[in-house]
Amino acid sequence: MAQGTILIIEDEQDVLDVLCEMVTLFGYTVARASDGILAWEMIRRANYDLVITDLGLPGMDGVELVKSMRANSLNVPVLVIAGIDFDKSDLEIKRASNCDFIQKPFKMKDIKEKISQLLKGKEQASQKTKHDQKTTGK
Repeated sequence: MAQGTILIIEDEQDVLDVLCEMVTLFGYTVARASDGILAWEMIRRANYDLVITDLGLPGMDGVELVKSMRANSLNVPVLVIAGIDFDKSDLEIKRASNCDFIQKPFKMKDIKEKISQLLKGKEQASQKTKHDQKTTGK
């Protein structure tokens, strides 16, 4: 039984195929997109438990995609994958809530750990919201 649905956005077909295969092996249902505009349309139409995106995408890059999600109150966890050193970068996306980062090349165990951490954080936030609604009566 699938543990949730993850949207993977990557324009390099080989990397997209590998990521999709990995995430499927981890027990998740996978949706895929190879450009930012298609991904944005998919995100607006469906609910995903997690989004994994490359930064360098055609149409709408990963930074624009995450900024659009947050501007539209879509607080889905995001794992950003790119061939840059995030510690040395000055990307606006680093300030986005509910995001984590992994540098290419990545290892299967690292992807699995990041997914687990992000989804665990999502579950904890959901439980806190439910608790807050019960205590405030909203």
